[in-house]
Amino acid sequence: MTSSLPTPHPSQHLSIEFFPPQTAEGADKLRVVRQKLAVLKPEFFSVTFGAGGTTQERTFEAVFEIQREGHQAAPHLSCIGSTREHIREILQRYQAAGIRRIVALRGDLPSGVGFAGELRYANELVEFIRTETGDHFHLDVAAYPEWHPQARFPRDDLAIATYHAAQTMEKQGQPIELGKLKAKNQIEVKSADGKTQKCVVARVDAQAFSADRVVAQRGKGLAPG
Repeated sequence: MTSSLPTPHPSQHLSIEFFPPQTAEGADKLRVVRQKLAVLKPEFFSVTFGAGGTTQERTFEAVFEIQREGHQAAPHLSCIGSTREHIREILQRYQAAGIRRIVALRGDLPSGVGFAGELRYANELVEFIRTETGDHFHLDVAAYPEWHPQARFPRDDLAIATYHAAQTMEKQGQPIELGKLKAKNQIEVKSADGKTQKCVVARVDAQAFSADRVVAQRGKGLAPG
């Protein structure tokens, strides 16, 4: 069976994601599958993480077992429905175990859970992890391949992306000049030294959207204040 698996190109970065098994039988099957997939030499094996405590302990077990086998394990960590103290405890547990990589996510609120959590978005989780642990963890993040499902329109998501790109450059001490949408999926943010940072969005509507409107939309619910 392993001979039929493709060989990744040297320039490709491959990772493999697992759901934590719910039973002892499932754990046994996962070990067999993991052994077969290991021939692909993935950069890391990641393990999903249920918000609100739904699968968290099983995530720990799977992550630590992957690590004991000599592979790099990257647990998912979501902030939705959680508190800073609880996330801090998880980070400390991973640090103590020698885990060096985390997939930081907002996550989806489980059905029936009303508490959205103290950290509402993945960028807040990343900032919290850095504040608590410095550069101990390599952080991976994820994004929706098109626009965010909670955005009213694609152009709203585009405005938020542009705004945050500008904010990032301002934090880096680079004065910015917001350019207009150059193509259907590309925005340019130009710094004072003439360098251009491109913000790419996978899909937007055909109507051109002027990025310099973003700042003007603050306070109207389109861009965060």
